[in-house]
Amino acid sequence: MRKIYFISLLLVLWSCSKDEEVVKTYFLEKFSKIEFDDSFEVRFHTSEDFRIVASGTDRFIEGLEVDFKGDSVVVDNKVKAVWLRPESNKVLLDVYCDSISQIRVNESCLISSIDTLRSENLLLIVGSKLNVADLKINCTVFGYYNLFPCSGSMTFSGKATQLNIWNDALMQVDASRLTAQSALIENKSAATCSAQVTNQLRYSILNRGDILLSGNPPNIEATDTSGEGELIILP
Repeated sequence: MRKIYFISLLLVLWSCSKDEEVVKTYFLEKFSKIEFDDSFEVRFHTSEDFRIVASGTDRFIEGLEVDFKGDSVVVDNKVKAVWLRPESNKVLLDVYCDSISQIRVNESCLISSIDTLRSENLLLIVGSKLNVADLKINCTVFGYYNLFPCSGSMTFSGKATQLNIWNDALMQVDASRLTAQSALIENKSAATCSAQVTNQLRYSILNRGDILLSGNPPNIEATDTSGEGELIILP
């Protein structure tokens, strides 16, 4: 038993001494969409210079791939021997762009915006088993949907003329600090979806998750309420 412990300790010490913290910058041409194919912590910044600054241990940064597919940047990590969990992620990506129209997250990630994301139209697509996002938004149209199975929490703040939410599985959405004039919300999740709408809401509830509504919109239309959840209007 002592030998196993000793060997394991040597391996840990060897691996720890081998890994070094590094920073690598990718200078990019203008892009309007970005896609993440592995687990990362991602922070968005507003800048006229398009670039991605990657921070983490050298073996994960060396395996990082940043490629263009049309007008979309795809970020992946070819180091597949170790499963990266977002709460203990090995790679931090600081993304700099002046605007963005689509963010697609195909693996478990932590997504946040240091600056407000400004765009005419912005769509957030979330997949995998667990994702957490906290985004500040200033858009004409902001849309979000997740792919089953998917859990976690989405938090949105700021303002949008039109808000579109298609929520599924176990995801919780809090858009109570995002002021929207009009909204289309389909809650197919077992968790709650909150929104602040000032003019018009069209909604569906297809699971046991509630919709919490603030903003006192004068026009409310239910299209499908076959789920167990309820529309709860807050004062």
